[in-house]
This record gives sequence, structure tokens and C-alpha cells, in this order.
Amino acid sequence: MKLPLRVLHIDDNPIDVRLAQAFLAVSGIECDVVRIDTAPALEDALQQGGFDVVLSDFVLPALDGLQALALVQRLCPGVPFIVLSGMISDKATGQILTGGAMAYVPKHRLADLPHSIRRVLSDGHLPAHQWA
Repeated sequence: MKLPLRVLHIDDNPIDVRLAQAFLAVSGIECDVVRIDTAPALEDALQQGGFDVVLSDFVLPALDGLQALALVQRLCPGVPFIVLSGMISDKATGQILTGGAMAYVPKHRLADLPHSIRRVLSDGHLPAHQWA
């Protein structure tokens, strides 16, 4: 039996989270998604651990993508971080990718998310049976 991919999704819009999950499901990626949208909730989730990948919006009311990335790197180093955002400048994209995010997927191109997840997890973070 396949184990689901454990995803921490940082986003204040539950509809966007469901859309991302739907794109993953259609591509054959089973997910167990935990959605959070504040720094304290992020810290709590990361301390519990067990995530295969973190997806994060860049612009949130109580947190930004750079802060989220810093927390993930501090509390769960090595867990891939992918930015999903509809509103991000070229400068901010450069900052977050230089800062350690492994990919950026615009929200209007969620169909690219499954490929990005497969690519960032291809270095051994994911059990081999997941993609069999």
C-alpha cells in the first residue's frame, strides 16, 4: 500500500489549498495535507515533524514566505520548501529561491505543481514506492 505524501501547506485560503491538493491527486500523488496560516501554527506543526514537503504562499496576513522559509530551515532542515503564490515580485522570487526555497510555482500554473514536487523530492526525500 502506498503511503501518502505528508504536506505542510502554509496558506490563508483553504480553497487554494484544496485546488493544489486536487492537482496533486489528479497526477497520482496521494497527500495528507496539514494547512496552517500563522507563525505559531507553523512552529507547532514543524515541531511535530514528519513532513515530506512544505508548500507556502508568499503573501499571508500574519506571515510572509521568507519568514516561513526561515522557520522551516531552522526547525526541519532538509525538508523541501516550494513557494506557491499569485502575487510575488521578481525581486522576492529571487530572494526566496536564493534563500533556500527549491521551487516557485505561480498559483495560476498549479498544473506544474506535481512536476515540481517530483523534481524536488527526487533526491531521496521520498520513499521510492511513492512514484512506482
